[in-house]
Amino acid sequence: MTSFLKVVFRASLGLVVVTATAAAQATDYSDNPLSPTEIFADASGNFTFTVNQSGVGGANPCPSNNCKDYVFFNVPTGRVFTGLRMDFYNSTDDRAFVALQAGTQFTAVPNTVTGTLPGALAFNHNGWRGLCAVTYGALRPAANAQNNCIQADNLTPVPGRPTDLFTKVLATSPSVTGSLPPGAYSLWTQQVSGSSEYTLTAVTRQTPGPLPVVGALGAFAWSRRLRRRMGRG
Repeated sequence: MTSFLKVVFRASLGLVVVTATAAAQATDYSDNPLSPTEIFADASGNFTFTVNQSGVGGANPCPSNNCKDYVFFNVPTGRVFTGLRMDFYNSTDDRAFVALQAGTQFTAVPNTVTGTLPGALAFNHNGWRGLCAVTYGALRPAANAQNNCIQADNLTPVPGRPTDLFTKVLATSPSVTGSLPPGAYSLWTQQVSGSSEYTLTAVTRQTPGPLPVVGALGAFAWSRRLRRRMGRG
């Protein structure tokens, strides 16, 4: 792949085989943007899924040599969505594509003139180029390359490098500021060339709840008593 336009606009729906996690049984994620597959939170409240896709030149290419997966997940009340992180990438190509939209369906349609994706919250490439790159670089770059966020095994992200879709977006993509509220979110992932396996994690965190009413009243009464003992009212 050489551009966002190639990734997005050479699209046709295809069948792909994926795994819910690296060790899980193979699952077939939806190739229908109006009926994404639901994924569920792990014990830490994050949503992790591993995609195996094979496009043009891949070992077992999808129909039309173009792989697309659609999933959605629900961030529950009391938690916020703080980032979409790439945890693993191993591919004969140097990037794939990912886009994020609110809701249980992916309805955003690319604008072929502007190269944008109206309705999406954010979109970018992922892999050694894209989310890993400060500037686009060579396929499977050296571990010490400036634009590399994959360690020497060419698989493991380097801690602290910008692999988060919230903080690393294309020039034509919106930026996600801070965190997103509870609710449903859908993801579109796509691979046009080569064979790829990559793991994405939608990260959430718990939000602090309001001070209970009884606790607040109790604290107020205790404060009044303390002031009286100190002769302040």
